[in-house]
Amino acid sequence: MTANAGDLTKETNKENYWRDTKTQLFAHNFMQLAAQKIDPLKAQDGTGVLGRIKDVLTKKGRVAGAFSLNVNSISLIGKPSSSSPVILSDAGVTPFNQAQSTSGMESTISSLNGGTKSESGVFAEWYSDALMTSLSKNKIMFDTLAGKTTQISFPTSGFGRQLSMVAKMIDSRSVRRSDADFFYLETGGCK
Repeated sequence: MTANAGDLTKETNKENYWRDTKTQLFAHNFMQLAAQKIDPLKAQDGTGVLGRIKDVLTKKGRVAGAFSLNVNSISLIGKPSSSSPVILSDAGVTPFNQAQSTSGMESTISSLNGGTKSESGVFAEWYSDALMTSLSKNKIMFDTLAGKTTQISFPTSGFGRQLSMVAKMIDSRSVRRSDADFFYLETGGCK
């Protein structure tokens, strides 16, 4: 857990911090972003601390998940080649096409995006693959979390609901075949 962490690029004091630091120390939004990145010298710009840790675990052959509750966070972003974090609602996962406008929508989408042809083009192939992967992950997450409860009663506050979802995700690790998971949560008026 990381809370109220700031970053300095070198030792400083109140007389010369403005000259010595690259981060805007008294701008709350910049400090939040700096705490999510923990990269004051921009050695791996565009990534977050949890995403970089996940990348190391993945490189060592571990299966690691990255989940953000209700919001997107740079803290979970790794190298561009790594998988994107999943943004979960504290209320759970909504199945795709819950209120179908047409029956058989899933099979139609599958047939349209299943096998591509040589003339389909690289972007069509990428889109189809991304869509089918996303739909598959949505189904797995929905099926995994459907009906899952916790043995602990969490508060009914927004943060309590986020903690409850984290507990359910931790409980589902074996089903998801995950060795480790990273979670990003927010509370209060701050991000």
